Amino acid sequence: AQVCAEAGLRTLMFDADAANLERGHAAVLAAWDKLAARGKRTGEEVARFAANLHAAPGLGAAADADVVIEAIYE
Repeated sequence: AQVCAEAGLRTLMFDADAANLERGHAAVLAAWDKLAARGKRTGEEVARFAANLHAAPGLGAAADADVVIEAIYE
């Protein structure tokens, strides 16, 4: 999700467990904040990336998606 959002793609994250979804979304945002703090990304870049990343409450949000990537954390 992080790489797709950085590439400028509208990116939806979904998890059947709302807590996991929030945790994953927050982790990506925190990673960008760390990169900005280290000078690897600008605040403007981080804001642009974050605008591309959305936590989706259900799979229906991806109904018009061109590409769907299933990623399972193991």
